[in-house]
Amino acid sequence: MALVITATALLGPETAMLAAYGPMIALRYLVDERPNRRALGRMLRRMLPFGVLIGWLAATRLFAPLEGFLLAAGRLQPFAGTPAWAPLFHAGTWLVVAAILTGLLRGQARIFPTDVRAAWTTGRLAILSIFTFSAMAEILAGSGIATGLAQGLFLTLGRTAVVLMSVVSAVYGALANSSNAANGLFMAAQVNLAVEAGLHLAAAIALQHAAALSLNLVSPVRIAIACSLAGTPGREREAYRAMLPFALVTIALLLTAAILVVAWGAGR
Repeated sequence: MALVITATALLGPETAMLAAYGPMIALRYLVDERPNRRALGRMLRRMLPFGVLIGWLAATRLFAPLEGFLLAAGRLQPFAGTPAWAPLFHAGTWLVVAAILTGLLRGQARIFPTDVRAAWTTGRLAILSIFTFSAMAEILAGSGIATGLAQGLFLTLGRTAVVLMSVVSAVYGALANSSNAANGLFMAAQVNLAVEAGLHLAAAIALQHAAALSLNLVSPVRIAIACSLAGTPGREREAYRAMLPFALVTIALLLTAAILVVAWGAGR
């Protein structure tokens, strides 16, 4: 966690986990497998594209001239008042570029059509869900529903509503296997609730975003994927029992953060 926090401060969220966990995964492999020279050489050849990619992404965040160039090149902002997108600075773009270059250099271009179809099959629902929940968020904010909901919650529950909203967002994020759903539905209400309660707005937004992400790792979809990758399909109950302590600690930390945000606002 210390490495992730440090990497996030230096590199930003898209690259931080790759840079922080990559070396740890490599060390764990060396400790567990204790490979001989030949096995280590094979593994290094296999992992070389990942190492180059992580190094490039770190460079794009650490060198200001390169960062500025990538942020400005090809910058897209189709609608006024919306965040701009810099495709050459986004980590996802370079993941795709790295995959294509690796496939070409290793003579595996023939499998590109199959991979593209597989990627679209597994990813199209996520793409459509992001668009759907973004549209719902705009409707909630523009129609005044979010403001009315926040006012009603504040009148009924006071600042406690901020704490309860974060817990609801965490549960919904886990069920939907995405923070986009929880943020799309509840972010506008949480912002208005923070305004009504006189809380620190940036802290309330950060709380909502962290809450929506907090239980994603124990979502039913991810547990099923983990069991499938581990070759143990049908043993999701055992996986949930193993993950339960971590989920409880996450909830405890989330409640602590929510209470601190409320207490901070109350003391201002």
